[in-house]
Amino acid sequence: MIRYLILGEGVLITGGLSDNKATQRKVELIDFRLGNICSLPKLPDNYFAHTQNTLSDNKALLCGGFVPSTRNFCRQWNKKKGKFLRKPIHRFRTPWWDHVSWVNASDETFVLGG
Repeated sequence: MIRYLILGEGVLITGGLSDNKATQRKVELIDFRLGNICSLPKLPDNYFAHTQNTLSDNKALLCGGFVPSTRNFCRQWNKKKGKFLRKPIHRFRTPWWDHVSWVNASDETFVLGG
């Protein structure tokens, strides 16, 4: 399953599961204003069965995933560098994959299930 989120006038698409693992580190941006699709720098790890949320100021947050190196972490989009950074911004005590997550009005992220 591919995860996506809306950032401003476009959609950011991250990771996913494919036969040859080609999509697991992939990041693309679909710009609705210009009608373009562009590839962005690869994810720092393979991602699928993760969640993705939009925080205030169009910040993106990637959490969990099936791959052991992603299960316990959240990574944030770095707008200046145009990529998700390797260093996680949050560590979970419990691993998460195939879960749901959402952000409330106070920019707090909640994770459930998995």
